[in-house]
Amino acid sequence: MTYEVIHEIFNSCSGNQMRDIFFEERDFNSPDDLEAYVREKHDNKVGEMERTDMPDGGVIFDYIIGNVKQRHSFTPVG
Repeated sequence: MTYEVIHEIFNSCSGNQMRDIFFEERDFNSPDDLEAYVREKHDNKVGEMERTDMPDGGVIFDYIIGNVKQRHSFTPVG
């Protein structure tokens, strides 16, 4: 299945509320592969991760690395 993948890095500086946002389109064999992709992307440095399954089949992972909040959102394409 093909997903649009959005990776957001939230800026924790009080004077700058902008965030870095990266987009890509990727194929996965199963929705179970999404969490493994996020962990591998960060060299398995992700500890606790919150998963939200959306009604449209999308999946959102929220997590923190080095005191920086990050999010990966997966939206099915097609």
